[in-house]
Amino acid sequence: MQDQYRRLSRTLIVTLVVVFSILIAGGLLIFKNEAPRPAKIVTEAGTTLVSKQQLISGQATYEKYQLADYGTYLGNGAYLGPDYTAQALHVYLQGMYRYYAKTLYGKSFNKLTTLQQEGIKGKGQPPLTKVSGL
Repeated sequence: MQDQYRRLSRTLIVTLVVVFSILIAGGLLIFKNEAPRPAKIVTEAGTTLVSKQQLISGQATYEKYQLADYGTYLGNGAYLGPDYTAQALHVYLQGMYRYYAKTLYGKSFNKLTTLQQEGIKGKGQPPLTKVSGL
């Protein structure tokens, strides 16, 4: 009987050591492989839009108010609400459509012909692939 308890105790200790080793290794890999954060985000003119500190502060605010409970951001969060990444890209794209319509044709996007609208939609694709390729 005494040998059985020793054997079970050893099995328990070995199991705990293995499980916690895997847990610690996984935690270290998560921190090692986290998404890179840019030092700053700048416009084409060189004006700083967001610094790394502002980016981290915004992420902390997102986590503080538990916004992940209400939607997703870059694939993280609950799937109960809107996808903030897709929504932000949609707003960005709509702004680009308005900008190009005004710049190229001097009209609002809705008043352009289908051919003109499709041409503008084609112009909107390259910047988005640059953004998603980061």
